[in-house]
Amino acid sequence: MRYLAGVLLALPVVAEPITFNKDIAPIIFHSCAPCHRPGEAAPFPLLTYEEVKSHA
Repeated sequence: MRYLAGVLLALPVVAEPITFNKDIAPIIFHSCAPCHRPGEAAPFPLLTYEEVKSHA
């Protein structure tokens, strides 16, 4: 039984794919969007996937 547990622990962990909506957007909206929106100090908006991608 210990051998099986050791083998299972050695298997790689399969991570979920990273998505913009789930993983990236919350960071951008919290850390960047307060300034990166029309009428604020930053020179370009970062409110959509397309805007963020064009500055990546």
